[in-house]
Amino acid sequence: MRLILLSMLSVFTLTACGASQTAKNEAPLMSPGSAGTISYCRPSSIIRVAESPTLYVESEPVAQVKNGSIGTVPVALGQNFYFGLKPSALFMRVTEQVAYEGTAEKLKARYFIVSGKANMKQGLAILGGGIIGAAELDKRQNTGLENWEIREVSKQAFESECNA
Repeated sequence: MRLILLSMLSVFTLTACGASQTAKNEAPLMSPGSAGTISYCRPSSIIRVAESPTLYVESEPVAQVKNGSIGTVPVALGQNFYFGLKPSALFMRVTEQVAYEGTAEKLKARYFIVSGKANMKQGLAILGGGIIGAAELDKRQNTGLENWEIREVSKQAFESECNA
């Protein structure tokens, strides 16, 4: 009886190892109702190095886009997604910033390159008025778009720019 249990355990273990190895090397499977994937890349840069936009799907955070990171998440048909940042006293951000938003309307693989941008107006507003200056500037400009460039690109451009 012990020999049979030991044999069964060995077979299950080997089967599980083989299955996980196969799944790791394959592209994400698209389930019924899937609209494909969102792949993101943020090449390493000194600009906005300390900040990390978040990818949200249906207002739920699904990935932190850190400096030098790359990743892929699935998305279902009809789901809304956006790259944004929540308010933060540390970064003198008083409102939520949205740098890109879209809806998964059809089945496809989507590729995005995320880059920080220098925002001189924001720097001067913070230097001159601190968090109050940042809050006043937020009323006059879409800071998410001024601070971040989110580009949807082809698979070839994504692979080339992100060394994927």
